[in-house]
Amino acid sequence: MRRALRALSTVLIVAGALLLADAALTLLWQEPVSAVYGRIQQDQLEGQLKDLEKAPIAACSTRANAVSVCVAASARTDCSGSVAASAVIVPISTIAAITT
Repeated sequence: MRRALRALSTVLIVAGALLLADAALTLLWQEPVSAVYGRIQQDQLEGQLKDLEKAPIAACSTRANAVSVCVAASARTDCSGSVAASAVIVPISTIAAITT
């Protein structure tokens, strides 16, 4: 019986020490579990960003000529149910006038 009480008291002392350490860490820095979870999520997002940065750029945005184009695709459905797409080409001067 005495051995069981000693083991229980040791477990409770260790648990109390861990709780005090967690409280001190939370007060002095930030909540540790949320910090670790946030760091993991941020690392995943950084990986996704690197993948996007390595992806090829669309052909219309790589043109180095004086007139850039903006292609806007619009979809419409005709009576047969098929989808037709159309593209609108707009000079960069028109886009600049709209955005300013």
